[in-house]
Amino acid sequence: MSRLSAHAGTRRKVQIERNRPSNRLINGYVLHCEGGLALVHQFDDFEPDGYAIIRERDIVSVRQGEYEAFWDRMLESEGLLGGLDEAPKIDLGSMAAGIQSAAALHPFLAIECEDEDEPIQDFYFAKAMSITETHVHLRCVDGLGRWEEPDPVPLEDITMVQMDTPYLTRFARYVR
Repeated sequence: MSRLSAHAGTRRKVQIERNRPSNRLINGYVLHCEGGLALVHQFDDFEPDGYAIIRERDIVSVRQGEYEAFWDRMLESEGLLGGLDEAPKIDLGSMAAGIQSAAALHPFLAIECEDEDEPIQDFYFAKAMSITETHVHLRCVDGLGRWEEPDPVPLEDITMVQMDTPYLTRFARYVR
């Protein structure tokens, strides 16, 4: 059993610490674990922050204690846990399967390749165009909302895939 699988589907908030340089801490609810991946409903303080596919091998620790239990009560009382009931059904059999099923539900994904040896991380605001055994071909949007040429990204480099976040939803409205 993985560190996260004990928390999957429990509707109990956890704090996940990862060994990645960006998004080191993830607060939220583990929805499903499979194939070395986990689907998490993320929260940023009192705001639901979409869903993320993360690699279990990047997990350093998982905390589910009195702080998380207190936040469970607050979030429930505020009516902010609807995303647990409306969670997307994502195939976590592999990163390729996860991206493919996420892309079928959400037009834009945030795909991150976090490398602890690099000062700037690769972040793609993109649509997944095609997936092979080794790469996902992305049609990316630059910081000005313009489409770029398709870019192949090695699946082994992808550390996080986010979907249905406020950032993605808002930015997508302004893509040219």
